Amino acid sequence: MNTDQSNSPAMIESTSDRRDDQRVTLDPAYSPVQVRRLNDMATILPGHAYDISPTGSRFELDESLEPGERIQIEIDSVVCRSTLKTTGTIQWISSEDDDPGPRRMAVEFDTLQDAQRISLGGCRV
Repeated sequence: MNTDQSNSPAMIESTSDRRDDQRVTLDPAYSPVQVRRLNDMATILPGHAYDISPTGSRFELDESLEPGERIQIEIDSVVCRSTLKTTGTIQWISSEDDDPGPRRMAVEFDTLQDAQRISLGGCRV
């Protein structure tokens, strides 16, 4: 039996950083995001998600946000077969010097309701 999942569009990574939860790596091409600043809900910032966990997500936008900034994020994941919409706080932004182009950043979710966790069941988050 072949258990190689290297070509799988979503792979669970072990966590060696600050997170206690497992995260699911998403294929950014199939995981669009829409971000709104809570102080400017009319402006939609499109981007792509790289991973998701019960506590947050790493994603990219063409426009940089600021650590501490409050946002609403909607992640539409074909891999997880669901759409997640929640609020959170930006935790970090990648350096322009190290990562030219779209800005990669991470959001820590305020809360992820049980129903939202179940809706992400295709990814076992």
